[in-house]
Amino acid sequence: MRFTENYRLGSVVPSEPLNPVEDSRRMQTIDRQLLGIFEIFGNGIIEGWELRQSTGLNISITPGRGHISYTSAITPIAGSVTLEPNSTNWVYAKLSEDGQYTRNVIFFSRTAPITTGSDSVFLGMVGTTFNNISTIDMSGRNDISFIEKIGRASCRERV
Repeated sequence: MRFTENYRLGSVVPSEPLNPVEDSRRMQTIDRQLLGIFEIFGNGIIEGWELRQSTGLNISITPGRGHISYTSAITPIAGSVTLEPNSTNWVYAKLSEDGQYTRNVIFFSRTAPITTGSDSVFLGMVGTTFNNISTIDMSGRNDISFIEKIGRASCRERV
């Protein structure tokens, strides 16, 4: 068995048997290291996921990406949500059931804000009348786009 340079993770070559203890140790190390990185940057929006008025009580949500529940999430195409009439709707993104593996996101709204222990990212508030959208407020979003800026800066330094 070979071991990686930085974390001394066990690595097998073709036809070599896989040691279950070593495999578990490797996965635990990767899991802990990824969580440590995500805890530094936190959950939030890297780009996109902006709310746009559509028709009637519908809003569209632009393609985007971010971190939800300490997992990378992405939507390559626009999404939509139908809102409740005559109310303030809080709009969120959360991982789909298989999101840890696919990075897929579900958009949803509530007529009350989520205040504790959320597995969702806040996208904005939308006020509605009986049959239309009256206001869209995207203040209060957790913008973590600085991650992208750091990545671009470090790429320039390597050149």
